[in-house]
Amino acid sequence: MANVYVRSGAGGAGTGADWANAYVTLAAALTAKSAGDVFYVSEDHAETAAALTTLTPPGTAASPNLIYCVDHLGTVPPVSADLRTTATITTTGTNGITLGGGYAYVYGIIFNCGTGAGAASLSLGSTTSWWSLNSCALKLLATGAGAFA
Repeated sequence: MANVYVRSGAGGAGTGADWANAYVTLAAALTAKSAGDVFYVSEDHAETAAALTTLTPPGTAASPNLIYCVDHLGTVPPVSADLRTTATITTTGTNGITLGGGYAYVYGIIFNCGTGAGAASLSLGSTTSWWSLNSCALKLLATGAGAFA
């Protein structure tokens, strides 16, 4: 198991090894890592995409991924006192968010789906996965007639 860091404002190598070299999107971090890894997402993480965003954790039922929103100025690795609920993952226009196959526990992330009068969807998992969301928000911002969560 590895500790992996995600922060949209990082400017380093994008390896996820620490805050300076954090991945800038959660999707990229999940794609590059393994079952059982722990992902720390910075409290000021503000990820925005003008495309469908699919998050597919590599976790398994026996070794799920843990994804926590934490204060990036806190303890390294973070401890429970560092937990926050302010990181955002947002899609714009008619673009949706899919929490895809895989196994993950997520704490403190706000998922904002679509914008404006278009139709967007927020899709959760598949029959071969589970997502446990704690202190998270699922927000469907699109107002089109076909928008659904």
